[in-house]
Amino acid sequence: MVTPQELGIIIALGMCFAFAMGLGMVLLARKNRIIHELGERLVQEEKDKTEIELLHNTISSQETERNRIARRLHDEVGALLSIVSKNLTFVEDSFKKGKVNKAFFYNAVELLNEGTHNLRNIFKELRPHYLIRFGLAESLNRMATQKTKHVIDEFEFIDGLPVDIELSDEVMMHFFYIASELITNLLKHSHPNTITMKIGLEDQNLLLNIQHDGITLTQDDYLRLSDNTENLGLENIRYRLNIIQAQIFFKREHKLGVICLSKQLD
Repeated sequence: MVTPQELGIIIALGMCFAFAMGLGMVLLARKNRIIHELGERLVQEEKDKTEIELLHNTISSQETERNRIARRLHDEVGALLSIVSKNLTFVEDSFKKGKVNKAFFYNAVELLNEGTHNLRNIFKELRPHYLIRFGLAESLNRMATQKTKHVIDEFEFIDGLPVDIELSDEVMMHFFYIASELITNLLKHSHPNTITMKIGLEDQNLLLNIQHDGITLTQDDYLRLSDNTENLGLENIRYRLNIIQAQIFFKREHKLGVICLSKQLD
C-alpha cells in the first residue's frame, strides 16, 4: 500500500514531469519559431541580394549603352555639325562681302543630310532588339520574365493581341520602356510574390494590365510621386505617356494591385 509520503513523492514527480513536458513544448515551439523566422529572413536576404544584383546589372548596362550612344553622337553627328558650322560661317562671310559661296553652302547641306541619316540610324538602334525581332507582346514577355526570374515566385504573361495588329515603332518602343520601368519599380518597392501581365486590344484601345500581390500604389500616390523630380523612373513614365498620348491607372481589385496602361489607336 502506498504511504502518504510515497504518494506525495509520486505527485511531486508527476508535476515535475508535467512541468518539464510543458517547458519542453514551449522551448520546442520557440525553437521552431526561431527556425521559421531565420528561414524567412534568409529568403528575404536572398531576394534583396538578387534585387540589388538586378539593379546593379541594369544600371551598369544602361551606363554602358549611354556611353556607347554618346560616343556615336560625338563621332557621327558632332563632328559633322562642327564642319557644318564652319561652312555656314564661310557662307555668312561671303554674304557680307556681297558674294555667295555656293560650294560651302552645298557642302553644309550635304553634311546636314548625312548627319540626319546618322541620327536616324542611332534612334533605330535605341529600340530594344526584342522589338525588332519578336514584336511587342513577346518582347514584353521576355523582358518581364528575365527581370522577375529568381526574384518572385511566379510570373505569368497573357498575350491577347490580334496576330495581324500593326503598331507604330514609337508606340511599341514607349510601351515597352514604360512596362520595363513599371516591373522594375514593382520589384524594388512593392515586393510581390506573383505578377501577371496581360496585353490586349479592346475597342481600339491598346491595353496593358499588370496584376500583383505586393504593396499597392494608388492613383494619388502615383501623381504625387511622379511630380517629384527626384523620382526619375516615374517622371520618365509620365514623359513617355505624354509622347504617345497614353494613360495609366493604379488601383486595387480583389486584394491585388492593378496597373492599367491604355493607348487609343488611330
